[in-house]
Amino acid sequence: MRAGLVVETGLTEEVLAHPQAAYTRMLVDAEPEGARSSPPAEAGSLLEAREIVVTYLQPTGLLTRARRVRAVDGSVFALRRGQTLVSSANPARASPLSRTRCCA
Repeated sequence: MRAGLVVETGLTEEVLAHPQAAYTRMLVDAEPEGARSSPPAEAGSLLEAREIVVTYLQPTGLLTRARRVRAVDGSVFALRRGQTLVSSANPARASPLSRTRCCA
């Protein structure tokens, strides 16, 4: 995203290997080269989230009330220095990290 607008979408491996938008290319080119090492556990977290809950209303029909669906229940994550956070652009179609959709 740039200035609140989606610039490019696609499968992560495709966007990172062959970015189409100039802004996406700039972001990909800014990534440091070389082998990455995992941050040490004692480095602490830059961002932590606990007990994440995501719900949405699912329409059920013209004369019936929408049904509340809990898509995420009690999720936890921590982001440490040197790590990258990848989020699915479409949670309903989330898949393993190698197939996660990304948006830049």
